[in-house]
Amino acid sequence: MIVEKYEYVDCRCCGSRKRVGETTYACDVCKDETVINTDKILQLTAFQGNGNNKDYHFCCWKHLFQMLPEIKCDHFVNLPTLSYDHPDEKVNAKGFLRYIEGLKNGK
Repeated sequence: MIVEKYEYVDCRCCGSRKRVGETTYACDVCKDETVINTDKILQLTAFQGNGNNKDYHFCCWKHLFQMLPEIKCDHFVNLPTLSYDHPDEKVNAKGFLRYIEGLKNGK
C-alpha cells in the first residue's frame, strides 16, 4: 500500500514541475513501511471489470502468495515482473523460484 505519495513543486520562474521526496510504501501483509523506489517492492494490480483497479505492494514473494487467495477480482491480476538481474532475492526471480520450490517440497 502507498502510505505517502511523493509531491511536486512548481517552479515560480518557468512553471516546470519537480518531484520532491520519495513515495513511502508499506507491505500489505506485514505493514512494514519502507521508503523505496518501485524496483525494490513487488506490485500486484487487480483489474476489475468496472475499472476500479487496486494496487497491492509486498516486501517479498512469500507475502504476495500469502495474500493472493484473499484478493477479490472479477477480471484479471497482473503479477510482478520476474527480474533476473535484481540483486535482492526477496524481489527477484531467484527468490520467486526458491519460494515455488519450497512449496513443491512442502516447506
